[in-house]
Amino acid sequence: MYNTNFKLCIVFDLDETLVFVKGKDIYVRPYAESAMHILSRRDSNILILWSTGDLNYVYNVLTRLNWCHYFRKILTRDDCEMSLQRYGDYKSSLYVSNLLKYDTLGMSVKYVLIDDLALENESKNLYDMKISIVPYKPGPDLHLYNAVKHFV
Repeated sequence: MYNTNFKLCIVFDLDETLVFVKGKDIYVRPYAESAMHILSRRDSNILILWSTGDLNYVYNVLTRLNWCHYFRKILTRDDCEMSLQRYGDYKSSLYVSNLLKYDTLGMSVKYVLIDDLALENESKNLYDMKISIVPYKPGPDLHLYNAVKHFV
């Protein structure tokens, strides 16, 4: 049984982490959809998508893949800029924490960043765990599977 006073907030990057986009073609990283499906069904998990892409681009990709429902929040380039101004990093865990403060009142939250550039993010405000995976190019790939298998 899961501790209902504990939340795991998993922040996913979009481009080259979950998908590879070339023109109008979207290539989904193997295991991306199954991982998000399983992780999003747990009450103890909160999934966030955070992309440096602009709002229209991100929603276009997510809508074409029918993925919007997996994520509690979808953050884009404008959020990156606000995060940088407020907290000094493009994808600050403090920015996410502030957005979720009413959803997680009285709960302990652990923040995980899964991003092909995870190690380049957050110099000041540390995630509880940062998982940097090899940027995705179309083809066989187990990097995401290996990154999330401990959470499913």
